[in-house]
Amino acid sequence: MRRTLTILVLTAGAVLAAGGAAEGAGGRGDYGGPYGGGAEPTTRGNAASGDAAGGVRIEGFAFAPATVDAKVGQEVTWEHRDAGATHTVTAVDGAFDSGKLAEGEQFSHRFRTAGSFAYRCAIHPDMRGTVQVAG
Repeated sequence: MRRTLTILVLTAGAVLAAGGAAEGAGGRGDYGGPYGGGAEPTTRGNAASGDAAGGVRIEGFAFAPATVDAKVGQEVTWEHRDAGATHTVTAVDGAFDSGKLAEGEQFSHRFRTAGSFAYRCAIHPDMRGTVQVAG
């Protein structure tokens, strides 16, 4: 009797592509609540978008500017510039969360509905900001 052994080899790119497809099809970041508005998945790292609103700097234990304006469909990017500190960008309503960010990291979130979106640093709750999204 002869046995056959089949080995499945996946490249890292194939695994990442499959994970990205799952996110876009209702996975992490696909919020249907009143504040998330069916938002696209958020991103970390060096995010780039041609459809970006103004950016927010995280420095001096503050978000600058504290209020940023965007249009529906635009992406807002936060850039961590606070040496030696860890921060988050966390929506008060839970619609988005960067996780812990270190100096030099970025986080982006695309806003799909109009409204006022309050956020804070989960580690330093006195750090607060708002994204004002117009239709």
